[in-house]
Amino acid sequence: MNLKFCANLSFMYQETNCLLERYSLAAKSGFTSVECAFPYSETLEKLVQAKTNANVQQILINAPRGEAHELGFAAIPSMEDSFRSSIDLAVSYANALNCSKIHVMAGIVVQPTKVNHEAYEKNLTCAAQIFETKEELNYSEWIGLEYNPKGDTDKGLSWLRDIKRTVTF
Repeated sequence: MNLKFCANLSFMYQETNCLLERYSLAAKSGFTSVECAFPYSETLEKLVQAKTNANVQQILINAPRGEAHELGFAAIPSMEDSFRSSIDLAVSYANALNCSKIHVMAGIVVQPTKVNHEAYEKNLTCAAQIFETKEELNYSEWIGLEYNPKGDTDKGLSWLRDIKRTVTF
């Protein structure tokens, strides 16, 4: 088995608060690939320049999470516009960074209800349509996602059985 490692710039190189500097630190440590949870505090131009200067590949970014205490919008009813905006922004960053993976943030759902599942399904269907458009432009990588109902794993994955009927994974 050939393992590939990438530096997570959100957690590594905490000696600097500057995300842009972390690209070069990762390269100096021998990494050829990086991931970053939330690159949105930097302009695309600066991120692309930092990545290019470090000669690393951007493997993953997360879709925007909203406020610091939020973890996305996909399963939150009435947040469809915020979800769509977060996906649009993530796609623009992924395109500019030549990044092949986007982690879709579901949001914090303490006691999930049918309404949460319906919102999640609707939003993932919307995201799938956006990513289908990207696939027509030769984008064919996986899209990461999570759903965190604060319960056991089986319960946490139950949404997948329901959504698989409408979204191809």
